[in-house]
Amino acid sequence: MEQPKRKPLYAQVKQYLYNLILNNYDRESYILPSENALCQNFNISRITAKRALDDICEEGFVLRVRGKGSFINREVPKSELIGKIDASYDVETQSSILNIHTEPKLICVILPDLKSKYYMNLLAGITETLRRKPWKIILATTDFDQVQETEIIKNLVSLCYGMIISPVNSNVYNTELLRLFLKNYPIVLVDNEFQGINANCVSSDNYAAAYKATEYLIKKGKKNIGLIKQSDKYNLNLNKRTSGYEAALIANNILIQKRYVLDTLTHYDTMYKEKLNGFFDANPELDAVLALNFDSGIKTLNVILERNKGITPDDVIFFDKEFDDIDKLLKFNLHYIEQDAYAIGTKAAELLTDKNSNAATLPQKILIPAKLSHI
Repeated sequence: MEQPKRKPLYAQVKQYLYNLILNNYDRESYILPSENALCQNFNISRITAKRALDDICEEGFVLRVRGKGSFINREVPKSELIGKIDASYDVETQSSILNIHTEPKLICVILPDLKSKYYMNLLAGITETLRRKPWKIILATTDFDQVQETEIIKNLVSLCYGMIISPVNSNVYNTELLRLFLKNYPIVLVDNEFQGINANCVSSDNYAAAYKATEYLIKKGKKNIGLIKQSDKYNLNLNKRTSGYEAALIANNILIQKRYVLDTLTHYDTMYKEKLNGFFDANPELDAVLALNFDSGIKTLNVILERNKGITPDDVIFFDKEFDDIDKLLKFNLHYIEQDAYAIGTKAAELLTDKNSNAATLPQKILIPAKLSHI
């Protein structure tokens, strides 16, 4: 039997777009993929993508707004659109129909390390979300080193269709990341965001979590609450945790004491005992501590146990839980902020794939609730 003639490529792309319009007809302000997004997603020429989009615009199904994108024209009834659709051309099977870009696309995931369960859970959320999609992951770790982060970005950016990154906190923003933002390269930030940069980012509701933790300590009768953290100049999430701590003090008529803040700890800090002992010696009246991440929390607990005076582990709240590292402390009633890293990873993956499918999608800042728990 003679095989039917294959439709021209631009006509196949049009069928994909017809289905896309029909499936999203009732979504307000839905933006269709741009010419550039069609070229990237389907490995087709710009001429082919332009012809397909121009045709459906001339047919009246799409309104193109310069600088904003292509929108569905809802003045054209669905019945006219349905009449254009070939039943054999389905959005779900478009890759095989178009016979283009059947290989999985790569996403780069860049994390500080994989030592903590937080980052492992975050990665699990990303991989589970992408598992049923035509995406594969390239994973890299920076060891909290911005120079290493820059090299990783340079080496991987040309191989990947997008990036999920927990950026290293340093004295300045990573210029390589800033260049990618300016080029509208698909990026989702996790655990941090950049001041003045309108980018996709997903994190815990850090302000609310720190406020809740500080208020809990105050209700226990604590008045002199210390804050332990790394430098937060270029980490907006740590800034928000600090703001939550300060807001809770103000709301309870407690004076903010700058000397109650230790912000000189670093990741892999070999001098942490000297710094923490000096901090506690200088402020013997401290009766509680809020540590703004797990690393600083564990360091604080270790020093408190060695000192065996003043603050007890029951007077400390830290972010996240890493049971493998704190088994020896479980005889105490430890309090911690439990972040939903899996949900953060899931949302980050969803934002990145949405951005890749629809380049004109506006950036979103998503906050995932965290809760105060105890062991």
